[in-house]
Amino acid sequence: MTGRSAYNAYRERRTLDRIQSVADARDLARRRVPASVFQMFEAGSGSDITARRNEEVFSEVLFRPRNAVSLPEHDISTTVLGHRISMPLIVSSVGFLGVAHSDGEAGVGVPPARPARSSSSPG
Repeated sequence: MTGRSAYNAYRERRTLDRIQSVADARDLARRRVPASVFQMFEAGSGSDITARRNEEVFSEVLFRPRNAVSLPEHDISTTVLGHRISMPLIVSSVGFLGVAHSDGEAGVGVPPARPARSSSSPG
């Protein structure tokens, strides 16, 4: 890794470490990705019932700042359908993820389900 790319990786980690709410994450995405891409992921479909419900549920998530706090090692890994995953977070299959990552669905960690508008094939 070159000095410049190491510095950029460091800056990226610092930026991500500052996210303390869903609104912070949304604001960061709004600044980082092209407007058309942000709008695609921000938009719901149909009457937006699912998007509104997701917003309600995410508003119940509280982020706790952990400044100057010593935390013991925690293992938040779990098993899903017999496969060990590092954290209890699963991304539903979403189409057009090629606009979010150059490796498409595989690059953002989507399981090998194939949405109707997938930008890559599983496997």
